[in-house]
Amino acid sequence: MLYILDRSIDTVGGHQQLQIAGLESLAGDLTFKVIACAKADSELQFDDRRLVRALAPQKPTDHPHGDLIDGDEARLKAVLDLDSGSVCRNVVLTTARAYDIRLCLAFLESYEGGARFFLRFLSDVAFRHISKDEHARLQGQIANGNIRIVTETFGMVDILADRHGIPASADLLLPCSISVKSLIQAPNKEPSVFKIGYLGGQRLEKGYARIPEIIRSIREEMGRAGITNQVEFVTQKTKNRRLKLKQLKYNWNLRRAAGSSIRIVRLDGYLTDNAFIDAVQSVDVLLVPYDVDEYAGRGSGIVLDGVMLCKPIVYSKGIGMTEFLTHGNAEAATTADEFGTMICRVLGNLPNYIANAGKARLAAIAQLDRAAAFLKTLEISDAKPC
Repeated sequence: MLYILDRSIDTVGGHQQLQIAGLESLAGDLTFKVIACAKADSELQFDDRRLVRALAPQKPTDHPHGDLIDGDEARLKAVLDLDSGSVCRNVVLTTARAYDIRLCLAFLESYEGGARFFLRFLSDVAFRHISKDEHARLQGQIANGNIRIVTETFGMVDILADRHGIPASADLLLPCSISVKSLIQAPNKEPSVFKIGYLGGQRLEKGYARIPEIIRSIREEMGRAGITNQVEFVTQKTKNRRLKLKQLKYNWNLRRAAGSSIRIVRLDGYLTDNAFIDAVQSVDVLLVPYDVDEYAGRGSGIVLDGVMLCKPIVYSKGIGMTEFLTHGNAEAATTADEFGTMICRVLGNLPNYIANAGKARLAAIAQLDRAAAFLKTLEISDAKPC
C-alpha cells in the first residue's frame, strides 16, 4: 500500500482533490491511503473512503513549528503502524512545503528505516525557507535513499539543481481535469466563431491584470492579420466577492479593450469539473499569460488540460512545461503586443496548430505513463524493508 500525505486536501479552488483522482486514473489498481488534517480548514469537506484525518488541524506556515511537528510525527507513526512489521512504508507528499521537509527529517531521525518519503515540489519556494542545517540534513537523507525529491516538470528539476543543489527527477506528473482515459472531442479546425480562452483562477500571477491590454492587442492585430471571423474571449469571473468594485472596473476595461470586434463571455468563477472541461473544450486557443517569476519551471493545470484536449496554446515565454509546448502546437510571447500577434497567428493557421497539438498530447501521455510506472514501482517496493 502507498501512503499519500497532503495537508491541503480541503483547499478550495486547488488541484489537491484532482491529484487523488489523478493517482487513481494513472493506475486504477493502485492501493493507497490518504493522510490529511484532522479537521478541514475551509468550506470544502473533501471525503474519500481511503482518507485518514490524522494530522494536526493547524495550517502550518513555512516557519518552524517544533510542537506541531512533534505531534504530527507521533500521529504519522500511528497511521503508518510501524510496530506491525519490518516492511517499508512509502509515503508520497503530493504538494510538499518547507514544513513537510521538517516533518520528514524529524520522523526519519526518530524512526530510521520506518519509511521512505517522496516529496513532490511544484515550485522551489520551500527551499528558500529552510535553514542551512535543515538543507544539510535533507541532503544527507537524500544520499541515504530515505528521501527522494520529485517534480512534475523537467524545468523544475533544473531549477532545484541550479538554485539549491537539490537532486530531483520529473517522475510525478499527475493529470489535472483530463485523464489519459478521458474521451475527447476532435477540435473544430474551421470554426465560424474564433474562441480564445483565458480560464482558471483570476489571479495576478496568472496574468489577470494584463488581460485588457492583451485583448486590445488582439483586436488591433485582427485587422492586420485579415481575420474576419467573429471572435469571442471566454474567461471566468473572479472568485473573490470582496473585490466587487474592482471587478466592475476590470469588466469595463475588458469591454473597452474589446470594442465591437470581440465579444466578452464571462463564465462563473466556480465551475464543476465537467463544466470546466466543457469550457476548455469549447475554445479554439488557450491564453496562458502567466508571470514568469512565479511560474518559471512550474507546471500548470490549464496547460496540461489544454494539451490533453489538443488545444493550441499561447503562453508566457519562460514558464514551465515547455516539454509539451514545443511541438508546433504553441507560441510563446512576452509583451501584450506579442500575445496579440501570436493569438492571431494561431487563429490564422488553426488546422496546422491543431494537427501538431496531437503530437503534444502524445508527449504528455508518455510523461503520465512514466508517472504511473513510478507509482507502481513504489507500491511493489513497499513490501520490502527500507
